[in-house]
Amino acid sequence: MKKNITKTAVDQMKTPPEGSKTRITDNRLRGFVAIKYPSRRVQFAIEYLSPISGKQRRYAFGDLGEYTVKEARTEAENLMGRLRAGKDPLDEAAADRAAPTWSKWVDEYIVDVKRRKKHPMDDVWFLRGTTGGRGGKNDPEHSEAMKRWESRKLHQISPRDVENLLNWTADNRGKIRANREYASIRACFEAACRAGLLEHNPAARVRKLPENAPRQRVLSGEELTRLREAVAELPNDEERVLMEVLLGTGCRRSEALNMKWDDLDFDAGIWTIPSPKSGRPQSLPLTSRVATAIRSLEARSEMWVFPGPDPSRPRRDIRKLWKDLKTQAKLKDVNIHDIRRTYGLAVARKAGILAAQKLLRHSSPAVTAAVYTPLAAEELRGVAEQVTGEADVAHVEAFRKASDS
Repeated sequence: MKKNITKTAVDQMKTPPEGSKTRITDNRLRGFVAIKYPSRRVQFAIEYLSPISGKQRRYAFGDLGEYTVKEARTEAENLMGRLRAGKDPLDEAAADRAAPTWSKWVDEYIVDVKRRKKHPMDDVWFLRGTTGGRGGKNDPEHSEAMKRWESRKLHQISPRDVENLLNWTADNRGKIRANREYASIRACFEAACRAGLLEHNPAARVRKLPENAPRQRVLSGEELTRLREAVAELPNDEERVLMEVLLGTGCRRSEALNMKWDDLDFDAGIWTIPSPKSGRPQSLPLTSRVATAIRSLEARSEMWVFPGPDPSRPRRDIRKLWKDLKTQAKLKDVNIHDIRRTYGLAVARKAGILAAQKLLRHSSPAVTAAVYTPLAAEELRGVAEQVTGEADVAHVEAFRKASDS
């Protein structure tokens, strides 16, 4: 039957006998049909020629109850519009069924992350979660992304979903944590785009949250003197030398704790760090003071310069040592990484930002400048006064020459 598909027309459709069906083909929208079955079910569909194969096809997109008649007409119009754009809804539905869920794609993506990244565990934590959790629980602990999207198809996750997750994490875990999580999620979606599973990255249009300025705390000359005096009084030789290494090289705490005897070339005065943060072996010069301090140690391990209670493993923790030193040196609002920042500032003052970048082993001078080499207002004032003074002299000289002429 060919007539306009309206609520009245659908309500008046006769229930067909078993094994048959009743149908209405819409007069206004070509290809829009309503079909009634013996069970009284009314189904809405479009019938069309495939833009790819040229064959007659039918795509049933919903039933009466899921859609009103008006909503069904709107959906049929949308589907016909996609057909005109060369998109076959049956093929799209098949692709949708084959599309991976967030959980399935994350499992596949994490395999590649572990293959490519030196430290993949943050991605694992933010995307999947971990068995045992970070708190040592026995039950698996899912990430917030996994809790929300586990069974969702990748293409069903929208920019709004990503933004809502980012805001939730910021409110409950802090902005820094939210931005780190966002970076992992965005990279995960970007990999799905490269694999042809997504046309667009839903995280690409979501903006990161503003964070507080990087910490710029450095030790004053007086604080540094008190700290060195406290270090010199340490009764434990290994702890004293460990602190000399941190103060004299600007290395990271983890790098000092994982120092091996085989990494040290005392003749050349070089310490080769086999696995620094950048992922590449790097060489660091040892001053004579640091080299002498290390050589003075009575080795308790053939491998580690600073072994733990078990000499076959390196020392892992210096929290108590640092707490005692802070108390002895009367340091407030100082953490262990501030030693590295203080070292970087001293190098930058002495030899410039590029030298500081090299000794701190940063990939970019911008990182060194932003985080590790703050300049006090008085230092900047001196530079400004010098520049202004030079400009004033030049202005006076130019005025004098003009007057003479």
